[in-house]
Amino acid sequence: MPDQVKELWEEYAPRIAEAQREDNQAKEEIFLPWYEESIAGIRAAQLTPQRYLLLSVSNALIGETSPGFDSVLRFLWIVSPEFSESKLAGKFYRWKLRNQDPEELVEGCSKYLERAFRFQPSTKQGGGGGSGGDWVSGLVDTIASEYGWPLPQVMNTPLPILFLL
Repeated sequence: MPDQVKELWEEYAPRIAEAQREDNQAKEEIFLPWYEESIAGIRAAQLTPQRYLLLSVSNALIGETSPGFDSVLRFLWIVSPEFSESKLAGKFYRWKLRNQDPEELVEGCSKYLERAFRFQPSTKQGGGGGSGGDWVSGLVDTIASEYGWPLPQVMNTPLPILFLL
């Protein structure tokens, strides 16, 4: 029996070490100013509380239900580095993506959200990241109280950074 444990450890120890190295590298990378996100090859800004809430109120979150192509395009526009409140700019942006593969975009959006919430701390209530802003207000309160940051600074800081802080 002790030989089995030793054999298992010899097999899994390098895998665990590699996973820890990758996790540490990911934590370091998100603090770099040139860290970029992409969704299915399309440039995306890092997800911030403000963009998350905009996705939520725009019904553009990619979740458990099958989103329509319009929702996916709205999602991509909101997380685009070029995002603005201009309806015309949004329509043009969505028009440029009209021939993209919807399934690839949905998968890319889901992976983007997974990366954004990768470092989210667990909570006693079972976590956050669901729709609605309750967890956002708690996160904003925690960061503002701890670091004295003003609301706009917290709302425009990428979620992975806020989660790590």
